[in-house]
Amino acid sequence: MKNVNLFIKDNIKAVNDDILILLEISDKKLTNAIKAFDCDENLHKYVIALYDTTKLGTGKEGLLFTGEKILYNNGKEIVVFNYKNIKSVEYLSEIKKGILGKQNIYEYIKINMNSEDYIIDNLCGMLPSKNFNYNLLAEFIDKIISEFDTYKEEENKLKSFDKMPEEFKIAYLKIIVNMTFDDDNKIDEKELAELLLLITRLELTQDSRFEIRLYIANISNENIIPNEDLLNKVINTSNLLHYKSIMISLLKDMINIYFSTKKDESIEHIIKDIDSAVKNNKEIDIEQAKKVMSSINFNFLETNRKLFNVSDEDIFLAYLAIANDYKIIHKDLDDNSIKKIFTEFGATASSIGVPLGAVYLSGSVVGLSASGISSGLAFLGMRGLGFLNPMTAGIATAILIGTVTYKGIKHLSGVDKLDKYKTREFMLHEVIKLTQKTISMLIDDINYVIRALNDTTVEQKKQNSKINELTLLMASTLKCIDNKQKQSQNSMSRIKVPKILDESRLKILTTDVAKEHLYRLVIENYNKETLLLNEYVDTDTLDEISRILENLGYFETDNVLRGAALNGLNNIKGLPNG
Repeated sequence: MKNVNLFIKDNIKAVNDDILILLEISDKKLTNAIKAFDCDENLHKYVIALYDTTKLGTGKEGLLFTGEKILYNNGKEIVVFNYKNIKSVEYLSEIKKGILGKQNIYEYIKINMNSEDYIIDNLCGMLPSKNFNYNLLAEFIDKIISEFDTYKEEENKLKSFDKMPEEFKIAYLKIIVNMTFDDDNKIDEKELAELLLLITRLELTQDSRFEIRLYIANISNENIIPNEDLLNKVINTSNLLHYKSIMISLLKDMINIYFSTKKDESIEHIIKDIDSAVKNNKEIDIEQAKKVMSSINFNFLETNRKLFNVSDEDIFLAYLAIANDYKIIHKDLDDNSIKKIFTEFGATASSIGVPLGAVYLSGSVVGLSASGISSGLAFLGMRGLGFLNPMTAGIATAILIGTVTYKGIKHLSGVDKLDKYKTREFMLHEVIKLTQKTISMLIDDINYVIRALNDTTVEQKKQNSKINELTLLMASTLKCIDNKQKQSQNSMSRIKVPKILDESRLKILTTDVAKEHLYRLVIENYNKETLLLNEYVDTDTLDEISRILENLGYFETDNVLRGAALNGLNNIKGLPNG
């Protein structure tokens, strides 16, 4: 089935390389465009591409493309071209006399819509000397109106996999289970351990986890679900605009589990080979990369690469992500070294059209969730890598704000709160948390399985009953210990967020269209009248609030003063805060 959104994403760069698509559009530029083009503020969810014709790169004039329309703003008027109403598009040019009688070629596009003619011109872009190919744009628009019958706007958000539907997660994981079974017709303890950690990162429900475990337990050559059927389920439950990013995450997770069966010294050797295929700290030496990949002998991937529709560059990028993750966790690296790795990897990913954040949709294979890896980058002050922007608001909230430059967040007491912690130390702490979460998940699942067993063994011998009782007791004891750990973790997390929220300060920091939802995510956990933190807020939500406030700069002195000033002004005027 043809998809106009995907067509625009994949082909519009051929019109002009300066056209920005999806994740390339910065937060500020998109916010400016939404306001200047007089759009419904919700349109930012559907923008596929932006061509900026302003000299200063503000995004306030030019062209906006969605799955239903083109918006044109030349600084004087705004015209909305709905594809379904366009009857024809034509490229035209004329000779016009300029200054001192010099002849200039005037190029433009004439679009007939609803029996009226409209002109698109003056698309010189940010660099006046750079010619814009009007003919290519006319051909591009003509293909949209001639080759597609239906036009539908699709949300451009790139979601982390823990936010995806359960059907997506189950199909995604079953593909990986198929891979682990493929090489030797069994799934060993190392492979299973990696699968369990991935299940935790994706935050499956208990029923979904049970379905995956049943599939693992019963998988055979006779009842294995075809990869094609599973991939179709993945496609049907996700956004085609981000298919490439989803596939790279799948490659990364499969390669990691494949690596888990190898010895440490073998992995060290592979990592060195992978590093040798990246030149100038950015570009992939594709011939060297092919040699490295062929020497690894990952047969399942080679057999199914056509099904997954991935290139050599896509596959090698996944290998490189694995190599970097292993170095960060297993090598004694300081913050600068880790930042260098991510900077170079971000440049490599961008060179093949993949934003850095898209590689970590399922988290980091070494045991970091999507929010964990993004928070580590935030600590490093990472920005400008195409990691995130308003279009990735569907990824964990922490990822959206994860690229804000970290300047040393301070409370009003002036005590540095986070700058004593090194990035690697933070990441290791996150790994421990995820491991504990996996153990907790296993305890829940043991109880789930035992309850199911009890339902079917009520009439069995007393010996079986006693065994079940003992098993239940052990599981309950583990659960009790786990609950104590959760309570301690919750108390620790509550310390990191304000007991009383400064709503005015938060509003100042979330005025952009793309950040308004951050305000709502925080405020819903506070009492509307007293602004006191609600008593029963779970640990994950507390950690998310902490990351939001820290990375927005809520605790920074300048923002504290701005919030206090606004409160004072409102008090003078007799107005409510905000």
